[in-house]
Amino acid sequence: MKKQLLILTAAYIASRLILLILAGVFLSSFGFMRENWDGNLHLERRNPAWVEALYRWDACWYLEIAEYGYTATRGHREDRRLGAIPFSAGFFPLTPYAVKALKPLAGSYELAGIAAGLAGGWLAIAGLFLLARSALGEDTAFRAALLLLCFPSSIFLSLPFSEGWFLGLLCLGFLALQTHFSEGLPAFTFAVLARPLGLFLPVGLAFARRPRPARLKALAAWALGVGLLMLVFHAALGGLEPFFQRQALSRGMATGPWHFLVEFFRWTPKGWFSWKGGYLDLLLAFGAIATLALGPRRMKLPLEWNLWGWTAVLVPLCSSLLSFQRLLLPAFPLFLYWTGWLPRRAFWAVLALLASVQIYYLYRYATFQWIA
Repeated sequence: MKKQLLILTAAYIASRLILLILAGVFLSSFGFMRENWDGNLHLERRNPAWVEALYRWDACWYLEIAEYGYTATRGHREDRRLGAIPFSAGFFPLTPYAVKALKPLAGSYELAGIAAGLAGGWLAIAGLFLLARSALGEDTAFRAALLLLCFPSSIFLSLPFSEGWFLGLLCLGFLALQTHFSEGLPAFTFAVLARPLGLFLPVGLAFARRPRPARLKALAAWALGVGLLMLVFHAALGGLEPFFQRQALSRGMATGPWHFLVEFFRWTPKGWFSWKGGYLDLLLAFGAIATLALGPRRMKLPLEWNLWGWTAVLVPLCSSLLSFQRLLLPAFPLFLYWTGWLPRRAFWAVLALLASVQIYYLYRYATFQWIA
């Protein structure tokens, strides 16, 4: 186990160093494509290209909250449009507070955000490996972690976003439940503070095929996270209401898991990458549903893992396919099923193909083109 974890760590560090360098090269060589530049928050200070290239979309908002807090704004037009509800209200506190804590060590908020993102990405890869190993063995777990590492949208696990921390904490929490390690259950507490999807954890935890005391402890850890989240939002914004109001005002509150499909057909223009009309998002959405439906026929996973996979794919967090490629990352059973389906002879070729697509994703991200 130690050897495989060391190999995964070395692969993670090497691949992320390459991506950091490439991000700067892409930005220096091609500049901004301006597809999403206007109207989006972005860095306004002079930074090296490899730093600037990593701060797009949500990454800039996490930095904004870390430096100025939830309610302080600098007149961004989204805040003016939403009136008294800050745009920052849509983001959960774990990542910005981690950036704030790391700032004295890193020397700047930008570098602290990069460090936090890289640490979260490693936690996600290692967490998936350890969790899969507990039920499927080391070989399958190792290949599943590599598949996650090379999956195109997994670049977001290593960027100044919250995806890496959420997935890593999620896997560690399920691992603690799987191995009856009660001391590890507080991972669920911090997962709730990372991303809104953590609010729906009881869907899997309540029906876990584990002893009743273990399930109750897991639910208590989740409830503690909800309590802490409410305290943070109450102190910063007066309650959780601004979070839901921000979602409704800026994206439209989703009415059900089918709503993304309605929005796809209503949205124009459509394309492989599009705000709400992305063909790639549509394919991944239905591919994920098919995987979760057919996967258990070949690979048996704990019930709570499967229930969580369905939750992560179907719970409506916004009114469209917006970011569906990125929203698939927490549905970790997908990577376990895909690993089981891939023939061993084709596995490394598939990894190479995915890694090349990942570089293309990075190019689009660094030059401010919409991906996920």
